[in-house]
Parts: sequence; C-alpha cells; structure tokens
Amino acid sequence: MKRFAALAASLLLMLAGCAPQGGPVRYYVLSSGQMPASAPVRADRAVAVAVLDIPQYLNRQQIVMRDADGVEMRIDNSVRWGENLRSGITNALCADLTARLAPGGCAVPAAPGNSAGRRVLVEIRKFEGVPGGSSVLSAIWSVSDKNDTFERRSFTASLPSGDTEGALVRSLSMLLDEFSAAIADEITRE
Repeated sequence: MKRFAALAASLLLMLAGCAPQGGPVRYYVLSSGQMPASAPVRADRAVAVAVLDIPQYLNRQQIVMRDADGVEMRIDNSVRWGENLRSGITNALCADLTARLAPGGCAVPAAPGNSAGRRVLVEIRKFEGVPGGSSVLSAIWSVSDKNDTFERRSFTASLPSGDTEGALVRSLSMLLDEFSAAIADEITRE
C-alpha cells in the first residue's frame, strides 16, 4: 500500500510539472481601421510600403508591454503576435493607406521588381503600450518617387490602451491608422 501511495504521489508531481503554466496562449494581429477601396486600382498610383526597421526588443513573437513606470518591460509568453510584427505593421499600413489614397490608388508591401510610382520607407522607433495606460507609436518615415527624392518626417502619437492585451493591440492598430492618414496627406499633397 505504501508503495502504491508513493507511486501515485510521484505520478501526481510529474503531471503537475508538465501542466501548462499561465493559462492558454492568446494570439493577436494588427488590423486596419479603414474599409477597403472599391475603385479599380491604377498601377501609376501604386505606393510600395517598406518597414525597414523595428527596435530589436520588439522583434519577437511575444507582445512587449511596458510597466507603468515606463522603464521596465514585461514579456508574457502567453500573449503573442499571430504574425511577424514587421509584416503585421506593413500589412496594416498598406490596408489603411489603400483606403485613404485617391480613387485608383493602392499601397502594397515593397518587393523587388515592384513598379510602384512611390515608396514609403518607415523606421519604427517605438510601438508599445502599458495596459491600463497608453499606447505609443513613434516612427521616422519618408516618401520617395522614382527619382528618389524624399524628405524624412517624424510621427509620434499615443492613445489610451485599455486594460486588456486585446485593447492594447486595438489601440496600436488605431495608431497605425492615424500614421497612415499622415502619410496619405503627404502623398496626396505632392
């Protein structure tokens, strides 16, 4: 009997060690805040978007959040991006820009051989938030034409982030939509 109790206790301890810690993994993706354009796309109005750089500490599967002090970062293994962050930012910017460009305009991820008339080059400096606090997006960007003439610009904005990770990701998506509005204004002004 003692042997059976010791075996059962050992088995329970082993199973407890194998049990998942911290609950289920939740995946999040950035979304566009705009409805897609319905006009036919014209190749001469295409814009190629390239996110050239994001901070190394953000380049991971887990969503990085700051603590309220703004100094300490928190990485929870159960809260993850559903796609590569650079791709997610690029895709959301393209969708938001396409909806904002004049009829016939579209934004696509930059790729070799892409014949877009303009390129938007983006360097993300900050893209994070504090649950229960605010989210911030800071970026350096430029628009260039086929002659490679451009002027670097900066964009910084923040929004309340809400209390949950889902609300934080929604606020980051809304910041990308605001950023695309600034880019679209510059493109349509030229």
